[in-house]
Amino acid sequence: MKKSKNNLLKEIVISRIKNEKLQMRPRFYFLLEAVFVFILGFLLFSFALYFGSLIVFVLRENNFFLFYGTGLQGMRIAFSAFPWHTITFILTLVLGIEVIVRKFSLIHRKPFIYSILGMVFLIFVGGLLIDRTSVHGMLFEMAQQDELPVGGRMYRRLGNVDFENTYFGRIITEEEDGWMLKTEKGEKIILKVGERSRGKRMFLDVRAGNEVLVIGETSNGTVDVLGFRKINGRLRSNER
Repeated sequence: MKKSKNNLLKEIVISRIKNEKLQMRPRFYFLLEAVFVFILGFLLFSFALYFGSLIVFVLRENNFFLFYGTGLQGMRIAFSAFPWHTITFILTLVLGIEVIVRKFSLIHRKPFIYSILGMVFLIFVGGLLIDRTSVHGMLFEMAQQDELPVGGRMYRRLGNVDFENTYFGRIITEEEDGWMLKTEKGEKIILKVGERSRGKRMFLDVRAGNEVLVIGETSNGTVDVLGFRKINGRLRSNER
């Protein structure tokens, strides 16, 4: 039975070759195709790793994680400022890699979702490892000094995220109606703590010189504090 099936399959293949005039391709052709697929997949994965590590650098450099504990207002601001376009580009690269690696039977047998999640995990871990080096920090510094002709604008934009109604700075003095804050831009504003202020208990321990993150609405040089958190020693590098 098995032998008859093999013979039938052989006859079908020979018949198709004759009818469609198919030509046998040399082994060298398939070798070149495999090399091309490997190189293309390697390049796409390298780009995905680069941008994955760039995301980690952006989150760390701009202190996205400090918004945790500042309430819904702070989380909304961090969410809206998140570099979603870069995430979308990384996912596009991952899909491209998935299409390429499915040329290989071993990967092709894996469920699509497992393959995607596996690559995302590798990119995430690789991004963390790359971020431990000084690569992005060095490129960011070069971009700040206009010494990075390619990608300089991207690094300046991603490395200096402008958060809505958010101020990073140092407490200067205590005033009658609040605290005086010197922001990253050198501006001096009064922090007014009210009933809507989240983290206002922390103001009991505030001292001059403390580095803080403040969320609030500004009016005539006074900020009605909505969210507050001390971040001593963790100001963004461009604010030090």
